[in-house]
Amino acid sequence: MEEIIDQAILNEDRPTKQIDLDGAGGKLTTGILSIIFMGVIGLILALVTISGENKEIEKYKANPGKYTTSSYNKINAGRTCAYVSLSIMGLLILIVVGVMASN
Repeated sequence: MEEIIDQAILNEDRPTKQIDLDGAGGKLTTGILSIIFMGVIGLILALVTISGENKEIEKYKANPGKYTTSSYNKINAGRTCAYVSLSIMGLLILIVVGVMASN
């Protein structure tokens, strides 16, 4: 019985290996590509990036010790790129509408 308890104590002290969040690199890539490909393709990429990230962020916040910080940072960077892309596209639409309205 003491061996089992001793083994359990040893296992608790051992650090567990952290894993990456699912698709962290892919989300960063689609976020960057949404900036590069403005227009319909950029809009689709930005929406795909934003829609899938909330689930991954919730997984990280529920158990931060299980996942690497670098994968969490990649998810946040991808989300930021997607929001920047959407903002630039919205600004371009407002400029085009403004120019067309002035003519």
